[in-house]
Amino acid sequence: MQKARFSGLLALTLAFAALAAMLVLTGCSKSGNATDPRRSGRMPGRDFASQSAAIPVEIAIVKRDTISNYLLANTTLEPERSVDVVAKVSGVVVELRAEEGDQVKAGQLLARIDDSELAVNVKQAKARLDNAKSAFERAREMFQKNLTSREAYEQAKLELETAQAQYESAQLQWQYSRIRAPIDGVVTARNIDLGDMVSVNTVVFSLADFNPLLARVHVPEKDITQVHVGQPAKITVESAPGRTFTGRVQMISPVVDPTTGTVKVTIEIRKREGILRPGMFASVYLVTETHPNALVIPKKALVLESERDMVFTFKN
Repeated sequence: MQKARFSGLLALTLAFAALAAMLVLTGCSKSGNATDPRRSGRMPGRDFASQSAAIPVEIAIVKRDTISNYLLANTTLEPERSVDVVAKVSGVVVELRAEEGDQVKAGQLLARIDDSELAVNVKQAKARLDNAKSAFERAREMFQKNLTSREAYEQAKLELETAQAQYESAQLQWQYSRIRAPIDGVVTARNIDLGDMVSVNTVVFSLADFNPLLARVHVPEKDITQVHVGQPAKITVESAPGRTFTGRVQMISPVVDPTTGTVKVTIEIRKREGILRPGMFASVYLVTETHPNALVIPKKALVLESERDMVFTFKN
């Protein structure tokens, strides 16, 4: 009987010992895996994952301004006039008076070709003219006195006219040795150097009139009714970001290009402000409609959502 009580007491004691061991092990495990709030950065009673980062936003105020509708076209700027200056006589270049980029006036001397031979030709032609004048005067006096025939008189008159023409031609050739600007403009190319031998019809300079510059664009036939002479235009170029230049429609072609279905429209730009140049790629905005005192917001405030433009508004 005592043995049985002892066995039951032993079993109960072992059971309590096992339970105590499990509690101790469990407590150690929790202590080892527990996270110190001060180390993790978390505050007690607050889930860190639920915190969302703040998104910065920029607020713009709606304002009133004048806005316009445009037709947009791209083109290359060109001068209203450009000319190639050619040599009209052959010879050696002995003087240069202009460089690329120079602003010149019509008639201004650009270069000179050696004129020594041409000057001799002028003197010889002048001498022949003087002789022809004297011969004609004698023939006229004799004809008036019936001392010579009409044929002799007419021959002397013809020789005088021929000598006069030769003298004028020699003078003109001498003048051609002076190469002059045919128009007001800017020297865009100088193709000769001192000492060069030039021939007749050699292109020696190129000039262009930059005022105004022209922008020729092609407007679709369906939009041409929105364009008229005098209509304002705005011009931008890549080399001057943020700058806008003004122009006006100068001319509208009376025909539609059957190949492209477009109409050529010429815009003149008079205020190039020293920036616009021929050959620049430009975007031309033809103003078709203007809305004064309209409510406007920055373009970047528009958000495309489900193929619709939307804007977020800020509320206090």
